[in-house]
Amino acid sequence: MVRVEAKLANEFLEQLSNVNKGSAKTVSVHLADFEQFVKTQYQQDLDFLVEEIKSGKLDLYELFSKFVTYEVREKIQQTYFQREPLTKESSTSSIFWKQTTSLSTRQNLR
Repeated sequence: MVRVEAKLANEFLEQLSNVNKGSAKTVSVHLADFEQFVKTQYQQDLDFLVEEIKSGKLDLYELFSKFVTYEVREKIQQTYFQREPLTKESSTSSIFWKQTTSLSTRQNLR
């Protein structure tokens, strides 16, 4: 399970783990991402942000909308920078694979 700094989040994860360890592990990853988003976008910790939401000072829907946008951009950047450079050989083999795969798929459909 990924550890987050926020006290409230850790309490929630502990309770969730008592019910379902797999769910707690998955949620912890997303909470860690959310915590990082809060730190970079709001310069606050997650516990403070929860109090802001509870008091009505922060719009929950706007916050989640910004988080989703942030996550999509982060994932796109990670994917883009983790790609291997396109070379003539890799391009050619990729085209060959696509052609042979589509040919075999068409033959299987007959």
